[in-house]
Amino acid sequence: AVVILIGGSIPVSHFSKLSHLNRVFRYLFSDESLHFFLFGFLAWLLCFGYYMAGRKKIPYVRIFLLSLGYGTLLEAWQAILPFRHFDKRDILLDFIGISAFMIAFWVMKRWGIILKKAAS
Repeated sequence: AVVILIGGSIPVSHFSKLSHLNRVFRYLFSDESLHFFLFGFLAWLLCFGYYMAGRKKIPYVRIFLLSLGYGTLLEAWQAILPFRHFDKRDILLDFIGISAFMIAFWVMKRWGIILKKAAS
């Protein structure tokens, strides 16, 4: 969450310098992919944290709302920064990324791909 806050507070021109290095960086550091992957990974990590803590039921709705609320607050924060701006499309990309990563976590948990560390 801290990395996302710092990245969201940096002028966009700093990321565009990286995107000029090659096509892969152009895609990875595009605003769209950053929103999708960073907020999706944040939600995935929250799910994983609850899972590793031994919670029988993971509060998926709470994690979803927390992650999306954080994305919305970050957009509001960017609205007051002189070198950033509020963009509803970013919130939509956060929504899609959070949904995709949470579904991926649920599938991985359901199929047994994510296993807890055995107690010693």
